[in-house]
Amino acid sequence: MQKFFLFRNPFLTILLSVSFYSTKSFGQKEASIWFFGNECAIDFSYSYPVAVTVSAMKTDEGSTSMCNSGGWLQFYTNGAAVWNKNHQIMPHGKMLKGHVSSSQSALAVPNPGNPNIIYLFTSDAGAYADPPNVGVNYYTIDMTLDKGKGDIKGKEVQLVPNACEKLTAVKHKNGKDVWVMAHGWCTQNFYCYLVTKDGVSKIPVMSKIGSIHCGGNTTDGNGIGYMKFSPDGSKLAAVIYQNNFWELYDFNNETGTLSNYRVIYTPQDKLGYGCEFSPNGKLFYISFYFTNEVYQYDVSFNNTADLMSSAVLVVQSLDKKMGALQNAIDGKIYVTKNSEYLGCIPNPNVKGTGCGYIEDALYLNGGKPKLGLPNYITSYFFRQ
Repeated sequence: MQKFFLFRNPFLTILLSVSFYSTKSFGQKEASIWFFGNECAIDFSYSYPVAVTVSAMKTDEGSTSMCNSGGWLQFYTNGAAVWNKNHQIMPHGKMLKGHVSSSQSALAVPNPGNPNIIYLFTSDAGAYADPPNVGVNYYTIDMTLDKGKGDIKGKEVQLVPNACEKLTAVKHKNGKDVWVMAHGWCTQNFYCYLVTKDGVSKIPVMSKIGSIHCGGNTTDGNGIGYMKFSPDGSKLAAVIYQNNFWELYDFNNETGTLSNYRVIYTPQDKLGYGCEFSPNGKLFYISFYFTNEVYQYDVSFNNTADLMSSAVLVVQSLDKKMGALQNAIDGKIYVTKNSEYLGCIPNPNVKGTGCGYIEDALYLNGGKPKLGLPNYITSYFFRQ
């Protein structure tokens, strides 16, 4: 495995900027700056990602951070509190309904008709963490408040009263509106909310399909794990943490409905946690918490048997506690683990081990990553 040490050798850093991170970004600037873990932050505005030491946030799992269309930081959050661009908690940004131990505790979606209005969706942790589970809620952040630093306007709106720790979003077929997906607890129900210039839909598109997300060795441990839309908007995948399988669906990004349910079993006791699609949507990656592995699947196969047999081990980390996988605007997938570095899959559209893996790709300059990486609208990362 290759080993890179940013900020320790100036010549090496320059070399990396030319040889490793020189790919042109096709993503959106809203995802230019990441905040996650314990005081971790990365700025992708340069020709290579740079770790910065300005974060005031600590979180065990989920987070999101939001920039404007020009790439300037607006806020970041762990789902329980929200910090403004000056790294201060917004005046009404405390005691939110997310949780620092929720897989996908937060997700930010700008209003398609007014970029100053941003909807912050939160997902609570399972009752094992801090009962009771209060499900999925959303808040309205008005960036014109508090002298342009932003603040929460009004009260939260509850969408799903008892839910899994799963939130993901993708753009509507029209390229403007956004679908936000959540999953109920101890049900088969997927709840898909459309965000338009008029706000968040009050009534979701509901798909009753797939397994019942319930139970687990820790009573409600199967609420843990990531759910992601493919960047092209054609598929949805959900990881069921303690059930030794993950689920794949076709998604209609015009109607908001799911179909073609497939269950993909994994070896016993691997405990899948994080997941991510390749930027072109043809490959799927899943991380296994205790065995420190990442497997790749070819999701262009429609047949479940072919899909399962396409599994390739692409990461066997020397570090423990493999967590989230996240696309970035540089076209690469980053991996969090119990280390002062992030791992990286530099060629995620390449099938098999040719996708590559760099164990210590990005030194976090003193930040301490945990299990999560920022959660975004997946369309930001579409790249053929």
